[in-house]
Amino acid sequence: MSERFAILADVHANTSALREVFAYLDKEQVDTIYCLGDLVGYNADPSTCLKMLRGRNLVTIGGNHDRYVATGQVGEIRPATVQAVEFTRRTLSGEEIAFLSSLQDQKVVRDAFLLVHGSPRDRDEYILTAAGANANLAVLQEKFLGIDICFFGHCHIPMIVGNGKVETQFSATRTVALERYRTYLINPGSVGQPRDRCRDTSFGIFDPGAWAMTVVRLPYPVEETQAQIAAAGLDLQLAKRLELGI
Repeated sequence: MSERFAILADVHANTSALREVFAYLDKEQVDTIYCLGDLVGYNADPSTCLKMLRGRNLVTIGGNHDRYVATGQVGEIRPATVQAVEFTRRTLSGEEIAFLSSLQDQKVVRDAFLLVHGSPRDRDEYILTAAGANANLAVLQEKFLGIDICFFGHCHIPMIVGNGKVETQFSATRTVALERYRTYLINPGSVGQPRDRCRDTSFGIFDPGAWAMTVVRLPYPVEETQAQIAAAGLDLQLAKRLELGI
């Protein structure tokens, strides 16, 4: 289990960011990719994004936006998000929508790591508070015996929670050494729509040999993605937030 692997989350149809991520992973010779869902949504190049992801050694679960697109059922969400979902449903092929429909809510990989989109206890939960983090650490310990690390997405903010600490300062690439036999929740940040006030794409590389997590931040041509959003007629606030990292 010593091979390093990549953890991606919340790609959100941002191919400009994804290209930078793949170029970095190729340079680092990191082949295996685990994805935490929300492959589509918000941004305007969903078909190319899916082709790029599916062309790799990818294991992925689904997120709420994948489910919105697969089912057409969105519930009470913002109008701009609904518009992006409808655009994505018009853009993707039937086979691509079927692929999104097939994605599971969670998955255990390597008999050691849990992949979820929201949290171990709720597929749509945002882990944004100490209380929420502690409750989910308890769920991980009680219901997922033998699993010390849960990788999660959804909130678009890179963080490492565990061993009495919450690490959130990842505006630049940084590696955190973990303690073995401790329980952790780890969010690699968002590839396609970062929300920690840093516009750089964010993803993770985990090294099982060193038991260490690296959160990688890379600049990417934000303007390309913004231009795609505008050309697709999507809400320009989706483009603006990419510039601000919110």
